[in-house]
Amino acid sequence: MRSVSTILLSLLLLTIGQQAYAGERIEMQVKQPNLEERITIYLQGEQARIVSTGNTNAAVLFNANSKQLRLIDHQQKTVTKVDQATIEQVASLAEGVGEIARSQGGVLGDLFKTFGLDNAMGEKSVIKHQAVAGEYQYSGVSCAMQQVSKDGQAVTNLCLTDALTLGSAEKNTLSTLISFAQLLVQKGQLVVEQFNLSIPQLPTEVIKGVPIYVKNIPNDTVATLIGLKQVDIPAGQFAVPAGYTETVFGF
Repeated sequence: MRSVSTILLSLLLLTIGQQAYAGERIEMQVKQPNLEERITIYLQGEQARIVSTGNTNAAVLFNANSKQLRLIDHQQKTVTKVDQATIEQVASLAEGVGEIARSQGGVLGDLFKTFGLDNAMGEKSVIKHQAVAGEYQYSGVSCAMQQVSKDGQAVTNLCLTDALTLGSAEKNTLSTLISFAQLLVQKGQLVVEQFNLSIPQLPTEVIKGVPIYVKNIPNDTVATLIGLKQVDIPAGQFAVPAGYTETVFGF
C-alpha cells in the first residue's frame, strides 16, 4: 500500500536550465513498517508541486487559484485533472449508487463494499477530533497535537503549527492545498482509490495550521517534517511536460 502522504505524491525532475524564481521547499520523511520515502512539496506563489522518492514516475501539481490538481504519469506520459467539480460529481454518483445498493442489498451491497463505498451503504461515519496534552516539536518547530477518531476509534494523530516561516502567497497556497486534501478525504474517496493513494482521516472542520507530523494509526505510517528552506525553483517545475496527453478522470 502506498504511504500516508502519497496525500498527495511522486517524483519528477522537469526541465532545468530555465529561469528560476525563489520559492519554498518543504520536506517530509514518511516511514511505514517496511518502507521509507521522502515527500517534497515545492511552493511558489499560487503553484505547488509534490514529488516522492516512493514513485519516481509520478508528480502532483496544484494551482491554488483554480483549485485544480493535476496528476502526472511520466511512464504513460499523461496528465489527469481533478478539480472540486469532479470530486462533487463523483461523490454525488457514489451517493446515488449507494441508494441503489441499499435497496438491493445482498451481493450488490457486498460488491460496492469492495470498492470502498461502505459509507454509502449506511450511516455516515462519525468523525471527531480533540487536543492531545503535551509539548511537541519537530525539526525545531513547535506544534499542537490533535487526535482524530472515526466511529470512536483513534485513526490519526496530527501536529499543527502556525510557526512555519513561509511567504504570504506560499502560505495561502499550502493552506488551500490542505483544504483540497480534506475535500478528497471527505467526498473523494473514489478519487483517492483510483490513484492508489493512502490518505489519513482528517478532521471535518477547517484545519488551522500546517501539519508537520501525521500518523496514520491503522497503517502505522508516520510523516514528519525534516526540512524547510527557501530555494530557487525553475519555472518549468510547475508545468506539464510537452507532449503529454490529457486524460479524463473516470472509474
